[in-house]
Amino acid sequence: MSAKKRIFISSVQKELELERAAVAGLIATDPFLLQHCTPVLFEKEPLPSHPASRPYLDSLWSCAVYLLLIANEYGHRDGDLSAMHYEYRLAQELQLPSIVFIKGATDAGRSQETNELIKEIKKAGHTYKRFHDREDLKPEMLRALVRILAEEFGVEATGAEMDEGAHSRSARYSLMHMMIYASQVALRGSLMSTLLCPALWSRC
Repeated sequence: MSAKKRIFISSVQKELELERAAVAGLIATDPFLLQHCTPVLFEKEPLPSHPASRPYLDSLWSCAVYLLLIANEYGHRDGDLSAMHYEYRLAQELQLPSIVFIKGATDAGRSQETNELIKEIKKAGHTYKRFHDREDLKPEMLRALVRILAEEFGVEATGAEMDEGAHSRSARYSLMHMMIYASQVALRGSLMSTLLCPALWSRC
């Protein structure tokens, strides 16, 4: 098997902390992606052995795919640009296949710098998809990564991997609904106990 493709996840770290973790988790647990990819988060990378002016760029040099998540914030400037913007610029210089997702149905509330970055992305000819939260991000991200692996690297899921991935996602979906159902049953039981036990009323 060829070496796993390193997928660099770029965004404003704190603002999209949950989404970053969700994407990394998807890559690390989906049967197909797990076989062929490794998520790269700067905050999880080993500390550099030598001082670097922009250490967050070092990991990008060894990556095969650049994945950008944008929300409202631009991030703190490190000189002329934010870390996220420097990462985007370097990824384009390296001609890395790039995937862009933008959070929110509209651009209302975004900083001016973020809107300028989006304009730059559009001008470069990149398309992007919008998402609402990490739950609707994950299936779209899966489709985007599967497409990139096939188109750019000739890596396609086998029938077994597709079946295993579908089974895994179905199991997670079923577990989530079981947990929701259990919570609803417990809530109904608690309400019934309160209604049927007058002794509890006096405590209100």
